[in-house]
Amino acid sequence: APQPVGYTGLWQAGRCLMAPTNAVRKRPASALKQVENRNAASHASRSNGQSKRKEGRTPTTITATVAAQRLATSAARLLNAVDSKQKKTKPGHHVNGRNSNKSSKAAPAPKKNNDSSAPKKSKRDKDLYTLAEPGTFIPEPADGGQCTLLCTLDAAQPLRSISIPKARALIDGSTLPGGRGLTMPYVGFGTYKLKKGEAFAPVLKALQYGYRLVDTAQIYDNEADVGRAMQMCGVPRENLFVETKVWRSSHGFDRTLKAFGQSMRKLAVDYVDLYIIHWPGAKTGWPLPRGAISPPDWTPKMRDEGTWRAMEKLYDEGKVKAIGVSNYSIRHLRSLLKMCRVRPVVNQVEFHPWLVQSELLEFCKKENIILQAYASLGSGDVTSRADFFALPPVMAAAKAHERTPAQVLLRWALEKGVYVIPKSKSEDRIVENSCVFDFKLSPEEVAAIDSCHKDHRFAWKHKDPDTCE
Repeated sequence: APQPVGYTGLWQAGRCLMAPTNAVRKRPASALKQVENRNAASHASRSNGQSKRKEGRTPTTITATVAAQRLATSAARLLNAVDSKQKKTKPGHHVNGRNSNKSSKAAPAPKKNNDSSAPKKSKRDKDLYTLAEPGTFIPEPADGGQCTLLCTLDAAQPLRSISIPKARALIDGSTLPGGRGLTMPYVGFGTYKLKKGEAFAPVLKALQYGYRLVDTAQIYDNEADVGRAMQMCGVPRENLFVETKVWRSSHGFDRTLKAFGQSMRKLAVDYVDLYIIHWPGAKTGWPLPRGAISPPDWTPKMRDEGTWRAMEKLYDEGKVKAIGVSNYSIRHLRSLLKMCRVRPVVNQVEFHPWLVQSELLEFCKKENIILQAYASLGSGDVTSRADFFALPPVMAAAKAHERTPAQVLLRWALEKGVYVIPKSKSEDRIVENSCVFDFKLSPEEVAAIDSCHKDHRFAWKHKDPDTCE
């Protein structure tokens, strides 16, 4: 699996056992002293003249550079030592040899858990805590099975501009045209349907697992949660990418500026990386009375001459690094490109195997506009996730690459040059959705998934945005 960015430690049962590298926890003095004494004795016995480990040395953070040189070998040696000690340890004894049970009887065997999917409690965590060298990593004791992934990248690592075929981590993306050198990650974390008060924990967890782009919106009413998670995640602001959207009832110059100010206060940021028009038309339907529209003075010209002009003003003032649109058809984009002074860099649209918007994708590529997909795994408005997962080409690719259907769907979009923002409350799925950089689909597999196209929309009550004037 790819190495999630921002953590130095062991991954186990879908979660990292380490604090961020800029907040590595120190061990108790007694445990540290034991390690120092053991290391000192080990070094003294060597005949090559190596000096002893300095007394009083305290744990330090491992950066990506240091980790690349030594962590692979030290971690392998450490894990082998753990396994070896576990085999030699007698029942009733700790790994450090001290008797954990006064009596000579072995501890009773734990009851079996019939749920094979439930994580098993492992003594490996405690062993790692005891055996880790100072400055390596200090994992929290945790439930779970065998460690499956060693991640060694630094939380302070900046976003990296690189092509999709060469992308290897969640920090990887492309430099936005006209975005003042801004890099937009290929894979981000979506927050649609994460309500106010419940979005904080999933967003924080996603940022801790290496996600760097977070998508939110005025209408989601969770911008404050996103802002709080960004402040608490330990990742420098310049290494994060936040995008939010102005709602369709806020169309117009003054209303857009007012909506942006509200979003800034909730996010508690000095600037927004990407500001987007959420929908090309005005607000209609519930909770408005039948036939009502918001804003009441709406005209199609307001979209370009009011809302977009306000966004250009925010761009000129440096309050947003880039501006874009969402749910725009080719007709809407052509109209905007004729009159805009600052070009849109992103068009966020519904894109999945049942709605492969190939013509729109080709137009955006030609105009140097990034197409960012939502509903990649199914829309939050309907229960369509299982339908995508059961598609024969998706299942076949998942089996061939030993991946999950979700990972295949996300990788399929990336292979087509489409950015993705999967959303989940589940910690395991947050991690699962990030593991899309260490395998590739063949052209035949991509074409097979393309063939599932039905021109079927889930979002916006199945409405085609091109029907908006």
